[in-house]
Parts: sequence; structure tokens; C-alpha cells
Amino acid sequence: MIRLAVAVAFLLAAFGATVSAQPAGIVRPSYVFWEAQSDDIGELIFVDGLTGEERRFPVNGERFTIYQDGVMFYDTIARQVVWVRRDGIIAPHPVVRLPPDARRVDWVIAPNGQMIAWTITAEDDAGRLTTETRVAAIDGADHRVVLREVDEDGSRLRALPVAFSADNARLYMDNHPDGISDFLPFDQYVAIMALDLATGETELLPDERGSRCICGAAVGAGVFLRLRLPDPADDERATNDSFDLYLYDLVARGGGRLPALSLDTSTVYDTAGDILIAPDGRVAVYALARVTDFNTPRQTTRTVFVLVDIARGTQRPLTTSATTRFLRPVGWTEDNSAVILTSPTSNGTWKLNTGDGALNRIANATYIGIIR
Repeated sequence: MIRLAVAVAFLLAAFGATVSAQPAGIVRPSYVFWEAQSDDIGELIFVDGLTGEERRFPVNGERFTIYQDGVMFYDTIARQVVWVRRDGIIAPHPVVRLPPDARRVDWVIAPNGQMIAWTITAEDDAGRLTTETRVAAIDGADHRVVLREVDEDGSRLRALPVAFSADNARLYMDNHPDGISDFLPFDQYVAIMALDLATGETELLPDERGSRCICGAAVGAGVFLRLRLPDPADDERATNDSFDLYLYDLVARGGGRLPALSLDTSTVYDTAGDILIAPDGRVAVYALARVTDFNTPRQTTRTVFVLVDIARGTQRPLTTSATTRFLRPVGWTEDNSAVILTSPTSNGTWKLNTGDGALNRIANATYIGIIR
């Protein structure tokens, strides 16, 4: 068994934190893990970054996210968003509150941790899907509604917050089919748009109009990465890989398709997603997989991870052979030398080295993030 103290030692080095004594009044980092016992019942584990001391709090929930001095998540029994501080105090979330008729809630936090956006999905008396998106400063200040939508044509699409722009002036959102997340192994989207938080105007991101698939995408550090199915009219393709990757510079307003990925394998990868852009915008990673019997006891997964060099506009397989463990990238180390991965089906945290593609388990609990 790999103790959490060992994992924290790696994470401290990986994220550039220090384990030396700190001046009085300086809050030292805590590393947060989740250890599931069954479904959404388990323990949140806060590990002191200096002493390695563990504090465990039993909770039931999903979608754990670092929020200020603790972790926010959706309590599936109480049907509300709650907040667990690292001192163990558990309370309803101070900002994200749900009305009685809420069907679900989705949220994102800005990369600098200064803002939060959330969308509440409900149904009106006519059975139409409604969404209301709000934003606020992380402490709840400047709380306002920025988008309201009603599904007038029965498309069952709902607004889904995806990411903030680097300057927090725009919120990127998807027109997302309601309920489809239960059938998608990775984060995938239909048509991503930018919502101007000052004017309320929306604009589809490049080439999003008429998208041919629900495929992976990510926005961060001023770039937009998008996986798409190949255009059958494209006669220039020399390989039979399943997806094309497009890179757009949202600042310079340019970009296009990256050179095709060449995989020396007979496996047909039929799904792709979970694009994760490094905070400095230099590289990204995504998952390319063959999944059968998803979300059933018979589920099987074969996944390769792909490394994208954003500056050079190239991509290459990061793993030379497919892993049969269902893993998803959740974070980068500070120097981009490794990707942190977790599994939605089992406890554990893994490290994928970007140099040699080595994949190693570093903890038996599931890594959530750092409270600094």
C-alpha cells in the first residue's frame, strides 16, 4: 500500500511547494484525496503538506472541487452543494444554492481561483428544460445572473459552463444534451460558445457551427483545442485514425487542424476526450480510447494518451501501448514533466511521465487537488 504521505512528498516536489517551516500566519498547503467505499459514499482526506498528518471526514457526494479553504461537492443525499473546510466544518455552500425544482447543477472555477460560475437546470410547468447561469466572485460578491435559456424547440439541450477565459471576462459554455453524461466516458461537448460577462453577448468558437460530433474540447491559456470526426470529403488523409485535433489561438484568431496522429496499432479508437491544457499553455494531453459496455459491470477500456505540443502544433502518442485501466487526466505537474490521473471506477492516483510515457500508481486514494 502506498501511503498518502509518500504521494504528498511527490506532489510537493511536482507542484513546486515547500515542506520547510513557514513563518507564522502563512497558511501551508493541504493535499486533498477522496477514498470511496461504495458509489458516492466515502471519506475526504486532508493531508497537511508540512507534517503529513491526515484528517478524514465521511461524506457522500460527487464532483469534488477545491474551493477556497476546502472542498465543494454535490451531496447526492441532501441534494445540495456543500462545502467542507479543512478544519472539518461542513455546511451548505455559501454561494451556490439550489431551488427546490432544480434537476442538476454544474459549476466551474476560474484558473486564478477568483471567480465561480454555475448553471442550475430545471423544468418549467410546460415541461421545457430551463437553465440559469450565474457568476460571482469566489467570496460571493458581485453575484449575478448572466444567462437564462428555455428549451423552446424540445432539443433537450442545456447550458453547461466549461471554463473561464484567462482574464475572467468571458465564460465558455456548451449546448449540452441533457442526460448524455451518463453515456460518455470522457468530457465531450457539442458546440462551445463564449459568453461576454459584461455585455451578455454570445459567440460560437471557431468552426463550432455545424459540428459533426459530441467530441472532446478544452479552452485555456488563450487557446482552444477541439477533437472532431474526420471530414469524409477530405482526400488528403493518409491515415485511418478516428479523430482530428484542431488548435485555435483565441487571441490571434488563427489556427486549424494539426497533422494526423499515427498509431501503430490495430485497435479502432472510437471515443476521445478529457483534453487537459497545462496552466502555462505550452502542452496538453488527451485520451483516445476504445470503450465497450460503458457504465456496466462488463465495461472494458483500452486507452492511449496523446501529448500535444501547443507551441509547435504537433501531437504524438504519450503511451506506446494501451492501458486497460480506466484513467482520466486531472492535473499537470508544475514543470509539465508528468500528468496526474485518477479513475472514476476505482480509488487511486497515477503519474504519467511525459518523457518516457511511464505510468505509475502513486497513491491508493484519489487525488482532488491542493489547498494553498
